[in-house]
Amino acid sequence: MLLGSDKSLVKYYLSQKPFLEIVRSELDETSKELQPVLLSLLEAAYNEVEDFSLKLEARNLSHSRRVKVDKMKEIMANESPIPSSSSMIPEPVGALPSPSINIPYPHFSSCNPHLHYTAYLNDDPFMPAYSPIPLSTSKKC
Repeated sequence: MLLGSDKSLVKYYLSQKPFLEIVRSELDETSKELQPVLLSLLEAAYNEVEDFSLKLEARNLSHSRRVKVDKMKEIMANESPIPSSSSMIPEPVGALPSPSINIPYPHFSSCNPHLHYTAYLNDDPFMPAYSPIPLSTSKKC
């Protein structure tokens, strides 16, 4: 009995084969006709989403700038008046007192404290006024 039902199903499927081929060819033709339409619809949908994303990016940028403006206004409102510049600079810890008029300036050369700085003057107009190397070699560092 199972073998008989299989034969009848095979005959039925074979009888439907020409109809299925006709329907398949119509489907292929229709899909070829619709491909350009589907492409244009897909492109339109893409452009719509792209415009939306640009608006969303602009909205995010606008929102972040608004938040920054509000925060800056809040900071400026909470700030105390600007103090004078002299009170803003603190005195360094362990700072030396400012020099008085009676304290002499240090010598030009720490190698020879007895040699006055005028010994380094140069008479050549194209050379610097003070030679970077002491001209006297009486004492070396």
